[in-house]
Amino acid sequence: MAERVDKPELVHQLARRLDRDDETVAEIVDGFLEEIYAALKRGDSVSLRGFGSFYVRAERHSWVFKFNPSQRLRALFGGRRPTVGRCELRGFSVHRVAPDSEVICHN
Repeated sequence: MAERVDKPELVHQLARRLDRDDETVAEIVDGFLEEIYAALKRGDSVSLRGFGSFYVRAERHSWVFKFNPSQRLRALFGGRRPTVGRCELRGFSVHRVAPDSEVICHN
């Protein structure tokens, strides 16, 4: 399995790329994520050209979180969509997904 890049490392790499300090870039990343959370909370989808789209849909007893990758992102994986099925997230808070939330996937 590939190594994970966590948020502090991502901030550091972005800061180096932009020739900025980590603290400034961390504020920008935090603001960016807060805007995505707010849009999803309102029921809006979020589309990032060249990356993909995110949306949330309420179902009877759970929320369904979807990510639709862009053509560019799919091309990195041979142009195939991963077949992971639909995922439900239990323990969802309206503002954020808690790290200890349970994810259940259906094929």
